[in-house]
Amino acid sequence: MYMNIPKINIIEFTSRFLLLAFFMGSINALQPVIAQNLDSTNYTIQDASISNGAELLDSTTFSLISNLGDIANDTRITSGTYEIKSGSGQELVSVPLINCFETNSTSDNSECLLLPNQKGMLGECGGFGCYSKAKIEINSQNNPYDTLYAVQITNLTDNITYYLKSDHTLSLTQTISNYLSKCAIEGIDTTNPNCDTEGDSGWNLNLQSTNIYNLDPQKTYSAAVKALNGDYTETIYSEAKSTITTSQSLSLDMDIGPQDNPSIENTSPYEINVLSGNGYQSVQTGANLIWFDFNSNNMKGFDFYIKSKNQGLYSITRDFLIPSEDEDLSTDNNEGFGIKIHESDNTQQSLGPLVKSSIYDTSGANIVGAVTNTNRLLFSTRNIGNDRGELLNGRSGIILKAKTRITTPIAGDYTDELSFTIIGVF
Repeated sequence: MYMNIPKINIIEFTSRFLLLAFFMGSINALQPVIAQNLDSTNYTIQDASISNGAELLDSTTFSLISNLGDIANDTRITSGTYEIKSGSGQELVSVPLINCFETNSTSDNSECLLLPNQKGMLGECGGFGCYSKAKIEINSQNNPYDTLYAVQITNLTDNITYYLKSDHTLSLTQTISNYLSKCAIEGIDTTNPNCDTEGDSGWNLNLQSTNIYNLDPQKTYSAAVKALNGDYTETIYSEAKSTITTSQSLSLDMDIGPQDNPSIENTSPYEINVLSGNGYQSVQTGANLIWFDFNSNNMKGFDFYIKSKNQGLYSITRDFLIPSEDEDLSTDNNEGFGIKIHESDNTQQSLGPLVKSSIYDTSGANIVGAVTNTNRLLFSTRNIGNDRGELLNGRSGIILKAKTRITTPIAGDYTDELSFTIIGVF
């Protein structure tokens, strides 16, 4: 004898409750049925899914189907915003999105909204972009500010999945401590009163710059994020975004040109005429400046050195040296030669700063620093305090100055050869 079972049409879930159907009575056999209607003479359950793991709980009179499939497999209860999980009937918080996941973006193509230097990730990691760090920003989709997020990072090059930890490094395992607020992940949350303004307890400018660490250079990574705000509310992972880490790099471009037009591009060898034979004890200045352009994503910075072959201007025909010394050429009655950093043209677009060596950063117009046959520091970037070793589009120039007692020096007679070396600090 079979009992009449009401006909239940399961078309869409629009409420916050999950419908459970219990079957009682004698059932002779159970066969797995997937995405098919269950029919009787009078009633139908539409699109029921009975998994192979379904069980019968028997008594002497009745049998109970304890598992009518996994309703979570029905894609109709998951949308881009909400999800209903099997057995809970809980409407979840919104599935978050990723605003940006970047390592090498520029100001023209960055999707990040809250970068301190506003020049893409080149502005945060220096020229060439990030080789070991990244920035992620989460779009909360109007979730409360106390919502927690789990960030999944996948090394697509090597097929390894990681999870973001509270110290912003990566772990191979996911734990409850890896669930972090938007404030803890990004160092700013404009909806959180404790994290929306500088000076708030959660405010962290470094995390606004980069907040994923210990990545490998020249790898492709993807990031996805999910939200949790209370029991049974965890969402699915968001759609992933990907980026490629760069290599650790330094670059130097050197040119010669006038002070009012430093953008001239030249090719080596570079030659500058200093002495023009304007008379006894007259300080002469090079016709052009030597310009340097720097880029570096090395976190600890770089040192830039100058070295002289002759340690002054040497005349082969006279076998005579105009020595290079740290001095004020205008007050010395003897010959002299040296360089000084141009006063006004020492800039960078972000990071750094580009630091001038005190040897050559002289105040007087004719006070120069000596060049020697050993390397002397000319410029550097330093990672001290809030200073950053990385540099984006740093630029500076040096001036060559000399004085001689010879009234009419022969063109090209007195010469020196300068070389420059850039070394990353590790």
